[in-house]
Amino acid sequence: MIAKHRNFPLSMSEIGLSHYHNSYEIFYLKEGNRYYYINDKCYHVTAGNMVFIDMYDVHYTAPHEEKEYERYVINFKKELISDITATLNTNLYGCFNKSVHVVSFNEEERIQVEYILESLYKQYEDGMENHLDSIRIELIHLLTLLNNKSCTLPVKNIEYINPKHELITQITDYINKNLHEDITLQSISEKFFISTYYFSRLFKKYMGINFVDYLNNIRIREAQLLLTITDLNITQISDKVGFKSPTHFGRIFKKITGVSPMAFKNRKKQDSL
Repeated sequence: MIAKHRNFPLSMSEIGLSHYHNSYEIFYLKEGNRYYYINDKCYHVTAGNMVFIDMYDVHYTAPHEEKEYERYVINFKKELISDITATLNTNLYGCFNKSVHVVSFNEEERIQVEYILESLYKQYEDGMENHLDSIRIELIHLLTLLNNKSCTLPVKNIEYINPKHELITQITDYINKNLHEDITLQSISEKFFISTYYFSRLFKKYMGINFVDYLNNIRIREAQLLLTITDLNITQISDKVGFKSPTHFGRIFKKITGVSPMAFKNRKKQDSL
């Protein structure tokens, strides 16, 4: 998917829902300011910045004080260009696997990047089936440029909106590093010395999703990765990502992904053949 949006959000409380997907995402801000959340980190993104989101990274964007903004968003799966990258014998996905999630471009680079993005957008809107080869070439051109750029830039500093947001970031960092533990609303409240009621409201405000749904999404994302890259069985994976029983794990997994853990694992095996 290649999209171009011009939005006029109303307030800082109008925060998008956290989500993740099994495709790569490129977010380019042409005009305005946004906050961009990736897993447990938040970045202040300004005009001319590009954001890389790896597969299964939980992410969403939230308004800045400057309400008006314009962006390009590209979502694509590895399969779109896998045959070309195999022929080229190069890794064009490296920019998604680094600690650099946000890059900035100078004026000359912005002209080049925006030309490629606009070309991709117009061809996609005209019908991807009519321009598939051209879209693939343009995407490879863009990824080559981004990989070269990401290798030369320092990590962009994380920015906190306020002390409350910093606290929520500390909590999400703890959750991501301790998924195997028995994490509950009560245990988090006790660990961070905050009431369960206040924590629930604060978490929903800054993460755009309630605590339990966020925890389940993070755990299922990790389970998907383990089902894809390891030979662990369902029970082992259930325990490793913090579920008390494989039955409960299977129920939540299917609710979020639409398929059972075993069906997901079998499908991944078929895709790799």
